[in-house]
Amino acid sequence: MFNEFTIAAATAGAWAERTDLAEDSRRLARIISSKAAKLAQSRFLDSSDVACFETIGCHLCWRVGEIRCDSEDAGTVACPLGMDKVKTLERKSEAA
Repeated sequence: MFNEFTIAAATAGAWAERTDLAEDSRRLARIISSKAAKLAQSRFLDSSDVACFETIGCHLCWRVGEIRCDSEDAGTVACPLGMDKVKTLERKSEAA
């Protein structure tokens, strides 16, 4: 069954194979793809979780259920994938 995690892992893997990207960007995409696949398999995050992470030259945002990333000036929380600058999370209903 496909979900946001498997789609993101496949997208990052395909992105890593693009020849017009610098080697560092391709390496970063492969790392993200690998970690995303492992995370999806381990079911570490459930339907109430979101991981939003930014790295050099990369922005992946996964939305699941009714949670979204907070504003740009939000505080940070620990990223389950080990990436930096994870935005705080809040429910859409609370943000409105």
